Order: sequence, then structure tokens, then C-alpha cells
Amino acid sequence: MQNNFDLSGKLCLSILKINLFNYPLLIQIAVIVSILAVIAIFLTLTYIIYNRTKRQSDQRKTYEAENQILEELNDHLLMYDSIEEMPENELQETVKKLNEFKNRSVIFQNVLVRLLIYFKHNLTGNITRLITATYFNLKLNEITLSKLKSVFWFTKAQGLKELQDINDYNSADTIQPLLVNKNLDVRVEAYAALLKLQTNSSFNFLKNEEEELSNWHQILLFDAITKSEHAVVPNFADFLSSENKTIVILSIKLLLHYKQFEAIPDLIKLLSNKNEQLRSEAICALGVLDAEDAEQKLISIYPTERNPNKTQILLALGEIASGSALHFLKDKFLKADHYTILKSAAAAIMSHPTALKEKILASLKDLDEEQKAIIKHFEDPLIRLHGVR
Repeated sequence: MQNNFDLSGKLCLSILKINLFNYPLLIQIAVIVSILAVIAIFLTLTYIIYNRTKRQSDQRKTYEAENQILEELNDHLLMYDSIEEMPENELQETVKKLNEFKNRSVIFQNVLVRLLIYFKHNLTGNITRLITATYFNLKLNEITLSKLKSVFWFTKAQGLKELQDINDYNSADTIQPLLVNKNLDVRVEAYAALLKLQTNSSFNFLKNEEEELSNWHQILLFDAITKSEHAVVPNFADFLSSENKTIVILSIKLLLHYKQFEAIPDLIKLLSNKNEQLRSEAICALGVLDAEDAEQKLISIYPTERNPNKTQILLALGEIASGSALHFLKDKFLKADHYTILKSAAAAIMSHPTALKEKILASLKDLDEEQKAIIKHFEDPLIRLHGVR
């Protein structure tokens, strides 16, 4: 046994005595790279194992925190319909208990904020006042406001969303600096927050925003504007001249929501825009607004448009349905060289008042089987019930 130890010791000593620089440069580089690779693999595996262990631990702690907080809320808070119904001593004890939860750890704080906002957002009636009062009594708004100072954009955005959901009307001044944040997601959340929380909400961001909004950003802002209790709705036609096409698209959606018929002349001007998508949005909007003044302009631009916009023009003329474009629609139906054109022209014809529609149908002679089938399809009352689109 002693001999084995002696041999092992001698082997280790001999390895240590090896001078790497006695070998060719290529071997030296290979050895160094191998050592660095082993170290990198070891560190990576250590990081993965640590993260996985920490995530599992946090999930377990979050689950435990949720159960404890939910039990307290269900037993002593959510069972009442209003603050008046809740005994004062029980309210104090509940707030004290929840405050103990808050002071335990960051996990308990985050769970408490999330659950109270969830119930505030999903319940109705006086109970929401009780939840809001509890939220502010626990000074959870300070935790939410602290998120606005985070170096991470997603934490800022989360804080802004929480302020909206809990209706923290005193936070407007804190939100203002985020209107010029470098991150678009933060700016959009800040716009939405001020629209919901500020009594004199400004729509200047529709003029000033230069970066293109994603579909999700547009949905977020549309929701904030249309659900704002304080915003004075502007004339959204004022923003149709923006160089940011996504602002123009959002403005069109908003003017349609508010039925701003005075925007029709500006929408007609938009038909000359170089951007195909903007022309498409304007065409659809003119149809929804029943803009008879736009019919001749729509007919005049039809030959220069590609099939997608041609389809939208036909459908828009069908929505307007004044009768002055019927012969144009008949011509496009008979000469259609694409199925979507054929279908859209038929839908537009069939959406007209009965007397006008039947007069055109009576003049349609020698239709082929496909044309007859399309007409028959749109004669179905259920199809007509859903409108031209």
C-alpha cells in the first residue's frame, strides 16, 4: 500500500515539474485553451445549477406566501362587501397581520402587491374600495413607486402597470420623467398611466413619438384612451399628418371609435399617401363612416391599387351603399380576374338597399357558375346579417 502512495506522489511531482514552454507553441496554445474551456464549462454548469436551485426555491416560497396571504384575505377581508361592514378591530388586526407578511421578505411583498391588485382589478362594488384602502394602508404604493427607479426597463414597466391597476392618482408627477425614457415599452406604459390617472391628460405624445408602435403598444394605448375617465378627447384627425405611420393608424382607430365624422376630409387626403398600409386603413375607415363624399375618389384610385386595397375599396363602397357606385361594382364583378375581387364586388352589391340591389341583379346576364354561386352565397340572410365585411 505504501508503495502505491509513493508511486502516486512521484507521478504528481513529475507532472508539476513539466515545463509547458518546452513544448511547441501549438501544443502550448492547445493546453491553455483546454484548461480555459474546462473552467468555462465548470462555471457554466455551476451557474445553471445555482439558478435552477434558486428558481425552485423561490417558486416554493412564492407558493407558500400566496397560500398564507390568500388565507388571511379570504378569512378577514374579502368576506365583507364594504369598509363599513368590517369591524374596526378586525380591520386593524388584518392590516397588522398583512404588514407582518410584507416585512418578511421581498417575495411576500411582491405576492401581496400582486394579489391585492388582482382582486382590485377583477372584483366590482364597494369591496374594491376596501382593497384599495388596504393597499395604501400597507404603503405598498411605495414598493410600486420604487420600481420606477429600477435600472431595468421591464421593472419600470411593471411598476407603471401596477399604478394604473390600483388607480394611484397621486403618482402623476413621478411618472412624468418616464415620458422621455429611452425604452419605448416604458414610454408607452407611461403614456397609458397618465391617460388613466391624470385629470388633464395630454395627447402630445401622438405628435412627439417618433418610434414605431407595435400592435401591442397600439392596443395598450387604445385601451387607456377609451377607458380614461378624465381625458378630453381631441380631434384625432389632427394627428393624421404624423410622419410616424403607426401613430396615424392608431389615430384612425380612435376616430372610428369616437365616430368623428369631421375627419372624413382628412381621411380622403390620406388616400394619396405613398404608404399602402395607410391608404388601406383610410379606405376601411371611410367605409365605416359611410363617407359618400369619398366614393368618387375611391373609384379613381382603384386602377392604381394592388388587389388587397382594391378589395378594401369594393367593400368600402358596399358599406357606403349610396347607389352611385353600383355600375362600377357591377363592372368589377363581371370582369373580376381574381376570386377576392369577385367575392368583394358581390358582397358590396348585395349590401345595397333592396330596390337598388335587385335592379342591378336583374341586369346581370349570362353569369358563369362561379358568379352564380357567389351571388347565391350573399343572398343568405345570415351572411347579410354580418354586414359587408
